[in-house]
Amino acid sequence: MAVSPERLPERADIAPPLAASVLSALALGVVVYFALRILLLSPGNVLALVCLVLMGLSVGNTVRRSGLRSLAAALMLGAALLGGLLAFVLRG
Repeated sequence: MAVSPERLPERADIAPPLAASVLSALALGVVVYFALRILLLSPGNVLALVCLVLMGLSVGNTVRRSGLRSLAAALMLGAALLGGLLAFVLRG
C-alpha cells in the first residue's frame, strides 16, 4: 500500500520520546567514560576501541535520524563529551 506524499511526516515529527533519549544518553556517557578509562590504562585494548567506535556510530545514527538540532542529538553528544572529559580529568 503506497502512502501519498502529502501524508508523509516531516523529519522533525519523528523524534524519540524524551525518556528514551535521556536513558540512551546516560548509557552512552557511561560506556564512553569506562572505555576511555580502560584505554588510558592499557592503550592497546581492542574491546575498548570497539566500544568507542560503536558509541560513535550510535551518536552518528541519532544525528542522522533526528537532525543535528534535535534534543536527542544534543543529549547524546553532550553525554559523549562529558564521559570523555571525565575519563581524562579523573584518570589519576
